[in-house]
Amino acid sequence: MPPGSRRLAWILAAAAGARSQPALAPEVRPSLVLWLSPASVEAARASRAVARWRDESGGGYVFAPLTAAQQQAAGLRWRTAVERQRAALPPDDAPPARAAGVFAASAAPGGGVRFPAPLVASALQLRDGVTCFFVLTPAWLRDGDRAVGQRFFGHYPLGQFRFHDRRVAFRTAAGDVRHSKVLESGTKLVAAYRLDGRVEMAVDGAPFEAGAKPRAGASPAPVFSASGYVTLGGCPPHDAFLGDVHEVMVFGTVLADAAARHVAEVLATKHGVAIGALPPTASRFGLPTSHATGAAAAPSPPAARGPPPLADFLEARVAGEWEADPDVQRARPVRARQRPTARDRVASYAALKDGRDRERREADARAGGRTHRAQRGAPSSGDPGPPLLARLQEAQQRLNEIQGAVDAMRPAPNPRAPPAGRGRRDHGPPPPAPPVAPAAVEAVPELAEPGAARCLGGDAFGRAPVARWEPPETARLEQIQQWKKLKAQSDAAIRGFARGGKELRAFVSDQVDRLRLARHNLFCGLAPPGRRVA
Repeated sequence: MPPGSRRLAWILAAAAGARSQPALAPEVRPSLVLWLSPASVEAARASRAVARWRDESGGGYVFAPLTAAQQQAAGLRWRTAVERQRAALPPDDAPPARAAGVFAASAAPGGGVRFPAPLVASALQLRDGVTCFFVLTPAWLRDGDRAVGQRFFGHYPLGQFRFHDRRVAFRTAAGDVRHSKVLESGTKLVAAYRLDGRVEMAVDGAPFEAGAKPRAGASPAPVFSASGYVTLGGCPPHDAFLGDVHEVMVFGTVLADAAARHVAEVLATKHGVAIGALPPTASRFGLPTSHATGAAAAPSPPAARGPPPLADFLEARVAGEWEADPDVQRARPVRARQRPTARDRVASYAALKDGRDRERREADARAGGRTHRAQRGAPSSGDPGPPLLARLQEAQQRLNEIQGAVDAMRPAPNPRAPPAGRGRRDHGPPPPAPPVAPAAVEAVPELAEPGAARCLGGDAFGRAPVARWEPPETARLEQIQQWKKLKAQSDAAIRGFARGGKELRAFVSDQVDRLRLARHNLFCGLAPPGRRVA
């Protein structure tokens, strides 16, 4: 496609995406950090090959194909894996065959992307404390951990959103966590993941369930590899997904059940997916919905309400001060058994404060001085003082002033940026994780191709400087990412070295030698001839 036509196609797609904003509740929409809509797919008009899939949430992420050399290498490995799988299975249970030489993502009929070509976003890092939704049509589901074409999103090797044994699953360090529902090939579905220190999954708007542990005693926490890129439609890229991905939504917080059901209904209605019926209830954010269709129901008129009971009013006033009072904290086990009702709770707290104030006044009178309360105009022991409600209102006003000062010192949250660390359910993004101290380079990897002629007899790259060296484009994607990770760790370790002089120069020399060895071990088979130096 010419550059002008491609630019026009992108403008039209962006305009269509602006018109097709998701019909999400205002309370849910701000936490959307990644949205791959069917309207944001950019593909060539003739070949329908996908050029990129842009994020419409405002985060600016772009999923783009691999380079031509990387696609060729990944295509060869993928086709070899498919042929091996087809040879071991009956013809009616084998994965679908692909035309020779075809390894490119294409626009799927009805919207979305048809794989097996992977798309990669190089600036996105997934984490725990998020909620993810995928509208998928798996073309081939198969039992077994080594079945090809089951992975559709995530990092490699940890943090893979995939299918396992014909079920929605998630790859952790302890193995694959699986949903209980068995699926059929060729059926469109809405898969939801909720990650909050554990993995919960739901299919077609059903309630979330904790995935089955891969083995007894395992603790499958959601951990993501720090690879610096996210693969869509294959993880790793040569294990391309067999099926279509129609839409992706990632929220930067852990949505509650009602909010997650609302998002699932919106996606199911948009893509024509049958969703399980639930009795109509009001969500926690005040959005009554028709669970059969996902459309917002007409709001009911507010019911007439009288004034709240006096005990409830007083309890609301003193709740914060009650929990913060040190005397209450010390007496909590005993007093908890003496306050079965709200009225008893308020009366007990008032009696506690009156007794404490009386003791202070008596001690002040014996000492011949005045306490802090007397300086502020508090009544003497002969004055009965203001009523209980006035004293409670004064205490609540002081607490509000303190809370306002604390809130003013707190930085404003950014709902767009996916925060680090675990999220807390429906309390917004958690604070960022503390910075990690720089560490030395990890262990040098083993030879990529042991026994190759170019890997013997000295440095295959002739002691070429490693500071600005870039891997060859024909290298495997995992090798390139491993080199970038080692280089970034080395740079961080050098910047964080606390000493100078000879010690710094020796440390830098050691880091350079480690990087040279890692470069040789990873890419010696791709080095240009004639530059070998011992």
